[in-house]
Amino acid sequence: MKFKNIKYDVVFGLEPNFLKAVTVFHPQKSIYYATGAHYIFQNNAENDRLLDLEKRKGILLSPRRFVAPHESSKIADAVICIGNAWTASTYSGESKQIECIPVSAYNMFSIEDIQAQKSWMDARRNFLWLGSVGAIHKGLDLLLDIFSRNPNAHLYVCGNVRKEKDFLDIYKEELLHTNNINYMGWISPDSEDFKRLAIICAFSILPSCSESMNGAVPTCMHLGLIPLVSKECGLDVENCGTVFENNSIRVIEGIILDHTGKDEQWLLQKSSQSYEFAKKNNTIENFSACFRDALKKIL
Repeated sequence: MKFKNIKYDVVFGLEPNFLKAVTVFHPQKSIYYATGAHYIFQNNAENDRLLDLEKRKGILLSPRRFVAPHESSKIADAVICIGNAWTASTYSGESKQIECIPVSAYNMFSIEDIQAQKSWMDARRNFLWLGSVGAIHKGLDLLLDIFSRNPNAHLYVCGNVRKEKDFLDIYKEELLHTNNINYMGWISPDSEDFKRLAIICAFSILPSCSESMNGAVPTCMHLGLIPLVSKECGLDVENCGTVFENNSIRVIEGIILDHTGKDEQWLLQKSSQSYEFAKKNNTIENFSACFRDALKKIL
């Protein structure tokens, strides 16, 4: 990419062009926009997941979400980071100033309509995994191992997992031929099919190993799904859901089985709290307001 030979007071952006622009323009202020955890943390976390899978299955897969090393957060005067305090901690010592902002998420349907159609005693056995590229990164392998041996709990998988052929070679039986695991493929969050999943499921579950602030889970929270997530999802949802102590199969399985026994009052309360959390924190309006505040603090 070529840059015009113009003097700029501020350079703001993502890698790799952020580094190029700072080098060319030498601005008075440079702001790095971090949309993930620090690359060293992310790469190490995915590598650990791949090695863990190799121990369990005897096969080492290639990484899908590795980030090329770069010095953006080090050279920047400040970092605007999508995420929470955990996300910011992965940049510790990298920048003089880090400002966190929340991710925005869709809200396409009426929470009242969804809750009115939900049978909580059935829904408490149903869990929704919504993920993008990197099934192992997003913890789908852990969930397939868990649900395949717990037939009374049901997992609905939304994502283009079939495109990850190496992953599918290992988990084809669990993903496509197990009665309590339902592979839905990619479903748009604004579709009636996704609304139907929100009606039949009580929980959104994502044991990801590295995010900034995951946006899929708040999308589900806008529909009243109760979040069960890793701390690496960058979401402070302890008051309306559960953050895993760690991402071991033992811990995640225990939480899944415990939540299948929750009563209707508890489920409805947590569902409403989940919706209120996302409504307050994860909207484009709040994202914009927090972004403006971050820029004011920096500039």
